[in-house]
Amino acid sequence: DIEGLSIGVLVFADGFDGAFPRYAARPMGITDSTNSANLNNEHLVTFIGSLDINNDKTNNSAFALALYEAYLYFQGMVPYHPPSSSTKWDAGTITLGDLTTIVKGDGGAITGSNYKELAAIGDCNVSNFVIFISNGPAGGNEASTAIAKLTEVGGNTNWIDINQNGKVDDSESNWADEFSRFLYGSSGIRVFTIDVAPSLLLSDVNNSSLLKSMARQSNGTYFNAGSAELLSKSLKEVFNQIQIANSVFASPSLPMSSNTRGMSLNQVYLGMFRPDKNPRWFGNLKLYQFG
Repeated sequence: DIEGLSIGVLVFADGFDGAFPRYAARPMGITDSTNSANLNNEHLVTFIGSLDINNDKTNNSAFALALYEAYLYFQGMVPYHPPSSSTKWDAGTITLGDLTTIVKGDGGAITGSNYKELAAIGDCNVSNFVIFISNGPAGGNEASTAIAKLTEVGGNTNWIDINQNGKVDDSESNWADEFSRFLYGSSGIRVFTIDVAPSLLLSDVNNSSLLKSMARQSNGTYFNAGSAELLSKSLKEVFNQIQIANSVFASPSLPMSSNTRGMSLNQVYLGMFRPDKNPRWFGNLKLYQFG
């Protein structure tokens, strides 16, 4: 169940190092005015199914610059990618719960003006997350540009020694985990990484190390998805973790008898719990006092 979340899809671009939002972020479970019979979560499934290996092909899988583009998207800043690269865009409008209408396709992605800040789209200003799905090692020649962009936004450019050997191995020559550290430190954005069908080749082993570091640096989680079934399970677990992080449940206590009271004189006890898939929910008991 992904209702209550706002979801968009960024893809690696064809022809330059970086990424662009292929599917504009929108609240799930909200009716789309272009087809009132469907909900946005159904549109997302339709969109994923419509991706084509030829028409949606990408190259230059620049991990770090993709995260940089995600940062610009979250912050409502000017896109890094060339406007001409976004030849495919999701047209139409979204009707929100209060019946106001917003444009799906963020014009900034095409014209080079500012992105629409995601906090203004539905209720996605609670917490933000990146689900980074990789089916192979990073490519392109992004290192010098990535460190320049990380410096430009005020990020920590101290190199992360993933393998703890004092050497820059292949998995450490990419700045994606440093960018993940920046996303979490500057904006609280957690990065969940999903490693699709990794092999025992050295390049894939190094890529897995990088993906693990990206998750670790941003308080996210790494998933090894060696099959379609595991990929589906990984995504479900990610959405579960996101919903847990964005939820809180307050249960006021009502006295059933004079021996089990939720209040005393001018004091009220209120239990606050965080919903979880496990039987035991983390929480605490708060005491409020009326003057």
